[in-house]
Amino acid sequence: MKEPNILVLADTERDIILDLVETIQKSNESLLPLDFAVRAALYAGSLPFPVREFFAEFRTSEKDPAIIVRGNPQFEEKPTPPQILPDLNSERLSADEILHLLYGSLLGDAFTWRTIQFGNLINNVLPIKGNEALPISSGSKNLFDLHTEDAFHENAGEYFGLYCLRNDERASTILSFIDDIDIAAEHLPLLFSPSFRIAPNIAHSVVEEKVLQGILFGSKSQPYIKANLNYLEGGTTDHEHADALAALVWQLNEVKQDVILERGDALYIDNYRTLHGRAPYEAKYDGTGRWLKRIYISGSIRRSRKLRAEARSRIVEGEEA
Repeated sequence: MKEPNILVLADTERDIILDLVETIQKSNESLLPLDFAVRAALYAGSLPFPVREFFAEFRTSEKDPAIIVRGNPQFEEKPTPPQILPDLNSERLSADEILHLLYGSLLGDAFTWRTIQFGNLINNVLPIKGNEALPISSGSKNLFDLHTEDAFHENAGEYFGLYCLRNDERASTILSFIDDIDIAAEHLPLLFSPSFRIAPNIAHSVVEEKVLQGILFGSKSQPYIKANLNYLEGGTTDHEHADALAALVWQLNEVKQDVILERGDALYIDNYRTLHGRAPYEAKYDGTGRWLKRIYISGSIRRSRKLRAEARSRIVEGEEA
């Protein structure tokens, strides 16, 4: 079973990164999220070469389910917010957010959806009172089952990132890598066929289109995957498709693994090759609860141009429910 590849920063690399973040903070650069997102790659060229090489290998080889950069500079600690705030795009980026966007730019363009978390570029993953039992990132009591991010949508990002600010509960992020399973030859054409209904997570306030999709796509020998085990069903009634789906779900669950993120860990997941989820945990609502920051990353931002107001926009518009 392939585990995430981990890069532990050397002291010299950490110092370079800290100096770069502080330089950006002191510059005349706009640090509003949507402004900085389109320029982050210019600064990412100053990250240490081993870091840039690490991300490039992940992006081009497709051999790892995810990567983790560990040993990042320790920035100012703040209390975990009790809820998602609506207008974070108008607030200056924090140091950890700057670094998150720098790392993300080594994989592509950070973007966001108008229909989730008020269109904020930086999403907050944290427990919210009242959401405990819901299968969303702000839930806690139940399993948030395996899924690829935004599997329902044709413009789902190729990658997404989670930067850990706090995880004293040691809540597990669950990963399941498609290379760890052996899909039966007779199931491949069934799983590639547009025969399945993949619904959005309820955190997305979108009008669900009842279209049928394939769960697998891309190369027949090393397929990509889009699935949401929280909301996935066959669109046909024949037993062959049902059997193929059941076998795939069983295999994905057989190879899933727990990843414990620690403060300062930066995790980037291959959203075309790896499903993820979150194990149940005992949430805290006293300002010390689990807190991750999420970014969506597109390696081909121009694919979504018809859904963005202008070329420089990083907000994908959608029809709200």
